[in-house]
Amino acid sequence: MKTFLIACLLTIVINCHAQDWVKHKLDENLTVTIPENFEPYDTLGTRNVKAQIDNALVLIQSLPNKGENATNIPSREELLKAYKGFQDGVIKVQHGTLVSQDFEVREGLQVTRFTFTATMGDEKQIRHYLVVFLNEYWYTVTFWEVDGMSNDLQPLRDQLFESIELPKGLSVKNQFSNAAGSQSDRIVAFTEKLFGKVIFIGLIVGLVYLVFKRKKK
Repeated sequence: MKTFLIACLLTIVINCHAQDWVKHKLDENLTVTIPENFEPYDTLGTRNVKAQIDNALVLIQSLPNKGENATNIPSREELLKAYKGFQDGVIKVQHGTLVSQDFEVREGLQVTRFTFTATMGDEKQIRHYLVVFLNEYWYTVTFWEVDGMSNDLQPLRDQLFESIELPKGLSVKNQFSNAAGSQSDRIVAFTEKLFGKVIFIGLIVGLVYLVFKRKKK
C-alpha cells in the first residue's frame, strides 16, 4: 500500500512538472499563460506561438489589420458581424461543424468564443477559439484537443482561456477601424485566405497530426 501511494505521488509530481505554464506577453494588447514548451514563430505577416500538451495543442496568433486583408469596422454592430464572419471563415476552411458560439465582454472589450469539430487524417478533434479584434490587430487563442478527451482536458483549457489578459482602461471604441478595406461582411473570404496560408501550410498540419498521434500511443 505504501509503495502504491509513493508511486501515485511521484506520478502527480511528474505530471505537474510536465504541465508547468508561464505567463507570455505576445504584445501590448495580449498576455496569456501557456505551457512553458511554447515556440514563437512568424509566418506571412502573422505572429504565432504554439505549445504542446498531451492530446492537445495551443496556438496563439496575431495579424495586423492592414493591406489587402484590412477590414473596415466602424461600429459594435459591424464588429459582431466581423466576428461571425471570422468564425464562418475558420470553420469553412477547416471543414468543421459548429458546436457553439458566444459573445463576451472582457475588460470592457468585446470578444467572441466558438467551438467546432473537425477531422485531421482519421482523427476527430474539438477546436476551441477565442477571438478579439483590438487596436487594428486580430488575435486568436486556440485550444485543439482530441475528441473524447474534453473532460480530462477541461482544467487546462479553462486555465488557458481564463488567463488571457487584455489592456485595462480601453473600450469598444479601441475595436473600431476605419481601414480602407473591405466591409466586415467580406471577412469570410479574408479568413479563408488567412487560414489557408498560415494555419494549414504543410508544416503545421504535419505538426498537429504527429503531436496528437504520438500522444495517443
